[in-house]
Amino acid sequence: MKAIVIIFLALSLCHSLYADSIELWHRWNADERVQLIKNISKFEVVTGHKVIVNYYDYRTLTAKFINQVKAGKGPDLILTSSSRAFYFLEEDLLFSIDQYVSNEKKSRFISSTLGDAQDSEGFFGLPVTFKLLALIYNRELIKSPPQTTDRLIEIGKKFTDVNQGKYGLAYPVDSFYYHAAWIAGFGGKLLDGNKVFFNSKPHIQAAYFARSLHLGDDAIMPEGVNYDLMLSLFLNRKVPMIINGTWIIGKLLNEKMDIGVAKFPKNSKTGLYPKPFVASELIMMSKNSKNKSSAYQLMDYLTSESAQLLNSRAGHPPTLQSVYELNEFKSSPTYNILSGFKAQAEHAIVRPRRKAMSLVVTKVANSMLKEVLFQSGPIEDRAERFQKQAIQMLPKVQ
Repeated sequence: MKAIVIIFLALSLCHSLYADSIELWHRWNADERVQLIKNISKFEVVTGHKVIVNYYDYRTLTAKFINQVKAGKGPDLILTSSSRAFYFLEEDLLFSIDQYVSNEKKSRFISSTLGDAQDSEGFFGLPVTFKLLALIYNRELIKSPPQTTDRLIEIGKKFTDVNQGKYGLAYPVDSFYYHAAWIAGFGGKLLDGNKVFFNSKPHIQAAYFARSLHLGDDAIMPEGVNYDLMLSLFLNRKVPMIINGTWIIGKLLNEKMDIGVAKFPKNSKTGLYPKPFVASELIMMSKNSKNKSSAYQLMDYLTSESAQLLNSRAGHPPTLQSVYELNEFKSSPTYNILSGFKAQAEHAIVRPRRKAMSLVVTKVANSMLKEVLFQSGPIEDRAERFQKQAIQMLPKVQ
């Protein structure tokens, strides 16, 4: 007994001698926060390090991190959306982790989620989980999801009855975030250097396709559908398929819905898969971290199999390929759903991390969609006008 006590005291002394204090800021809520704290507690036991965890809402977190790090302060680590990384990189607030992350570690991630954690100078974060759009369907109404866009329309027509307020598909049709996937499905680009492509054939084809979904003979969507209407129709079993993201899964499961998740159906005309944007939840290190090696240990732990398995209970899709092969994960109630999002992540694109993307492409695209999707007539001339508008705006944001 004495020997056991001595060994325990010795281990505790070693932990205390080499323990560091690591500060982490995040924006996770509800059950996802519960799982995060559980993972951090396990990390503290294993390493002896003390982790100080602070929660801030989305907007406060970004602003506070920028202000504090610029002032030479702030946390060691921040856990937030990769969409915020642009602002951090622009201000040179992050520490490159290239010296810590191994090639073996990199090879284990779903490639699109890892691409969201690097720029031309190397890796600045690790993906803990990811968010993206996919086709979500009610398995009580549809046993097998459509594999092609032709089949999507075929199934959708069977469920569409305007007089009864029933439709085949719903998503916010005039949102560029949702529409961008169709452009990729027609082989189009969004931004290439200083080039925009609003008047290109793929953009025009995608616009015609999106318009056909809610106007004309192939209409399977309510005209002018927005996010709230989409969700209401799905919850009330008046539409069997929606396009939505990982963030809605908890609500749908709470509603006791039997749902499936599948990739966007392959474009019947091009043979290409539509590719939505993927955004990872990244854990990133501040350049001001005083304990960079210990901070990376926490980054590594929060992207480990055991940590991601725990996070999946909160509806977070794992970013490590190997987690999907674990028997414990395969037997979980969310396995089929999260595996559906993984399948979509293998056909996804990283949103260009440039001002031109948010200030020109997205802004002009949303304006274009609102005009061309709700009016009949040729789209080509309007596309030319929006192309010229975007070209005029580009120099102002370079």
